[in-house]
Amino acid sequence: MSGTKVLISYLKNDAELMSLLNEQPNIFQLEKPVQVGDIDPFILILEKIVNSNSGLIHDVQFEIRIISENAAKTLAIQERLIELLDQVHQEYLVNDEDVIRNISLVNGGGTIKNPTTSKWETICFFIARI
Repeated sequence: MSGTKVLISYLKNDAELMSLLNEQPNIFQLEKPVQVGDIDPFILILEKIVNSNSGLIHDVQFEIRIISENAAKTLAIQERLIELLDQVHQEYLVNDEDVIRNISLVNGGGTIKNPTTSKWETICFFIARI
């Protein structure tokens, strides 16, 4: 099960988000691939099952990290992600394997400057039913 693949596919189809990402589909699962090189900005999505009800439907927490040298850029991307994902009930997000039935923003997250990379990281959390 990978709701992350459904989520990435959905996000890559949004023209406004792609514009904020400099027209590059820089959305990755778990970590940025080494062969991609130094890109700015980009999004990392981490997925964690927080509740498994019947074995078929799960509650999943998505941790979304927006990384850039520009703090304002990370906040603009976060705002667009919230517009796209918070309270998605009117349509299911679907691929060949998984369905995200609903998704909404949860408390937590924030913006920090990573002292190792000297890049800004804005983090937000969503909970989804898959």
